Amino acid sequence: MNPRFANVRRQVPVACLAALLALAGCSLPPLSGGNGAGVPRYAATAEVAQKIEGGKGVSGVRIQRFATSQAAGLLVVEAALQPLGKKPYDFYYRYRWLDASGSAVGKPDTWRPGSVMVSDTPRLLKGQAPVPEAVDFRLELAKERPEP
Repeated sequence: MNPRFANVRRQVPVACLAALLALAGCSLPPLSGGNGAGVPRYAATAEVAQKIEGGKGVSGVRIQRFATSQAAGLLVVEAALQPLGKKPYDFYYRYRWLDASGSAVGKPDTWRPGSVMVSDTPRLLKGQAPVPEAVDFRLELAKERPEP
């Protein structure tokens, strides 16, 4: 062995041990959304996660944000989605509309197919409340088409 590298060979295990000890104090974040512990993978933030139901089986898409507005006295919602992988991802969704007390109002939306393509442009899922009493919403997501 070349005597020039003998000293390096002795230092490699010491450097590895030092690196392991340094990493022992670190913790890896859980598989979650982008902003903190407890945020599911399908939601970008805890606030977004509160508006989503049934998303656990949906693994290829993340809801980045919701935008709400009013049109003719009815609540309108747009959800911005991004794909998580490098392939197109298909899923089903519907909005459920709630009144001020949190009770469901109007007929539930029908399940609609949705998909996201690999792109920098978010996919928007739009929904409009069927009745003026709707002041809040939940976005329901499913990988397979649920029974009506």
